[in-house]
Formats: sequence, structure tokens, C-alpha cells
Amino acid sequence: MSVSMTMPILIVDDYNTMIRIMRNLLRQLGFTNIDEANDGAAALAKMRNKDYALVISDSHMSPMTGMEFLQRVRAEERIAQTPFVMVANGMPWDCHVFNHETHQMLVPEMDRVVFHLISDLEQRGMLDDTLVLIMGEFGRTPFLNDSRGRDHYPNAWSLAMAG
Repeated sequence: MSVSMTMPILIVDDYNTMIRIMRNLLRQLGFTNIDEANDGAAALAKMRNKDYALVISDSHMSPMTGMEFLQRVRAEERIAQTPFVMVANGMPWDCHVFNHETHQMLVPEMDRVVFHLISDLEQRGMLDDTLVLIMGEFGRTPFLNDSRGRDHYPNAWSLAMAG
């Protein structure tokens, strides 16, 4: 499958620095048709007026979160099939200290998000045509360090796949 470097892409983030970083990365890759929105409502308005080949959205926005934005996109028939990438750049999963305690706080929210994503894809009959991939950039040691955390371990890492 070839990718058109002129395909329309929408970046949605309430933090202008992240928009600039994403836009610059996309331009370095050769993409030229890039629009921006600072919140979900503005992004929905743009999507109602223009067909986007891809939406890249922050997950931690306000007043509308990335998940709420995605739910509204999927609820509108004309834009529901738009490919959507959710960027979660604020999650403190790098647990070099208090690994167990930190994961007790993070895992329930992650479970909720993944459950709803996979359930939604399945209900819409889209799960067989979609690959959901969840992974980090580094594995963790199989033992705790002196700070009850787990350090980087390049020999393995966790990966979850569905679809």
C-alpha cells in the first residue's frame, strides 16, 4: 500500500509545543497537508468540513479528553471510519522506584481504556480489520532494585496485541 504525502492529516493537542513537534516530525517524513486543532471541539468542526486521512490526537486534553473526542468521532457516521492515532505522552510508566505502587494506580485506567477500545471495535465489526498494539520502548528487569523499582532491560519487553 502506498502512502500519499499529500494526504490530509489533523493533529489535535491542547499543548502547542506538542503540535509543533508532531507537525515538524510529519514534515520531516515528507507530509505536506497538515492541519491543527487545540481541542476536541475545534477538531470535530474541522472534520465535519474536511475529509482527513489520519487524525493524531493527544489523550490528555481538556476540556474534552482524547477518548471523548474519539467517541464523538466514532458516533458521527460521515467521519466514523477516519483512522485515529491516540498519543498518550503523559503516562509515568517509567517506574524505577515504587514499581508496585505506581502500577496499582496506572493499570486500572489502562485496563479500562483498552477494554472499551477493543469492545467498541468488536461491536462495530471492525476488530478483524484492525490491529491494536500496546507496547513500550524498553523492557524491565525481572527483579526489583533497591528503590523497589524495575530498571531498563533491553533483552525483552512487554507487548499486547488484539485484532
